Amino acid sequence: MVRNQTTTFNLAHAAFLEIVDEASAFSNQAKALRDVNRAHFQKEVKAELRELHTFDLLEPLKRLQRLVDQWVVGEHRKNIILDVTCLPERFFFPLLRWLLNSAAVENLIVTCMAPARYTAQELAYNPQDLTHIPTFGGSIESTPRPVKRVIVSAGFLPFGLPDLLKNNYPEPDIVTCPP
Repeated sequence: MVRNQTTTFNLAHAAFLEIVDEASAFSNQAKALRDVNRAHFQKEVKAELRELHTFDLLEPLKRLQRLVDQWVVGEHRKNIILDVTCLPERFFFPLLRWLLNSAAVENLIVTCMAPARYTAQELAYNPQDLTHIPTFGGSIESTPRPVKRVIVSAGFLPFGLPDLLKNNYPEPDIVTCPP
């Protein structure tokens, strides 16, 4: 069941993706939050209507793509709500792409909640070099033609983005802005 201020929707099916980050100083805290979210999901959605899938943050997305392929041929494929609130970009952009490309999906609603407030702690840190989001291109070296424009909106922290753009796309019309 999904609730907002004025309307209640009964879900015919709900899939919950639990994303497990790489080991870090925050692993215990993240596990506790996942446990709370899992318990809430299990309480709110009837067992016969729900799926729970756990993914490692950096695992290849082939298993996720197989799930999407199953969902879009399933009984409820015509109407899908995708909530990207807590999904990392490397998951929700491919999910969105696969659902948009499916001829079976007639109505796709994408939601994203805004928090009442943000934590004072760092939201993320950058353990790896920047690269393309999975399914959205090859390596920078394999780009077949020069890039004319780069538009980036990937969160709150720039990490290594300014250096990536300066080093790999040294055209004079590229401007990077600090956060």
